[in-house]
Amino acid sequence: MHKRVSGTGGLARIHVILAVLIIILAVIISIPAYREYKYHADWLLCADSLRVVNGALTVDFLENDLQSKKLADAENSLVAILPGRDDYCPAGGTVYMLQQDNGTWKAVCGAHDSDHALRTRLNGVYVLSCLRDEIARASLDGTAPEEITVQLNGRDLRCRLVDADPGIRRGTRTTRGYSGTVVFYGISGRGSFDGESSSDREEGMEICFFCFADEDHNANWSASDGWSGSAYGDRY
Repeated sequence: MHKRVSGTGGLARIHVILAVLIIILAVIISIPAYREYKYHADWLLCADSLRVVNGALTVDFLENDLQSKKLADAENSLVAILPGRDDYCPAGGTVYMLQQDNGTWKAVCGAHDSDHALRTRLNGVYVLSCLRDEIARASLDGTAPEEITVQLNGRDLRCRLVDADPGIRRGTRTTRGYSGTVVFYGISGRGSFDGESSSDREEGMEICFFCFADEDHNANWSASDGWSGSAYGDRY
């Protein structure tokens, strides 16, 4: 008497495997769509918030007989007009205050402003300032930190010490080997930066090279040439 071998178990396993693969594929496909949706939602929150902030700055400017105000005065006025608004971007973006030609101040978000080149320039200047403060503290120990973490747009940004220019000339989206936002800095007298120094810093360690690159643009600074990069309109 022969026993019949049933293939039901094998078919069931195949069905389960196929279902799992379909679920994994659906998740992979949905990740970019979710990120796009999340960014758009954050952008709307930021735009609405900064519209209120900039409206308050304009009203304060008009009520003070169109007199140009210092940044500290403008920020104090904002606190009085919008009490409890410490974070002007609800989505965690780093907000900068820019003075316009007519003397008014404008709040610009480093994560959501529609001018991507402006965002890169502002973020680059801010991160370089933070790195200089950290390097000044490290000078007391006489050792250059191999890596410094800076808070930018609500996230930790790792900045790495290098011995030579990494050669980034545009955004990381179109630069092979890089992704997201990257930051590199060089110290005067180290590696290929030997002999380079800025005129305003003569003692202790100093940053003589800086590279900030996000997905869209790069902003490079050197003690000898100042700022350059695609965020400043340079084409290579």
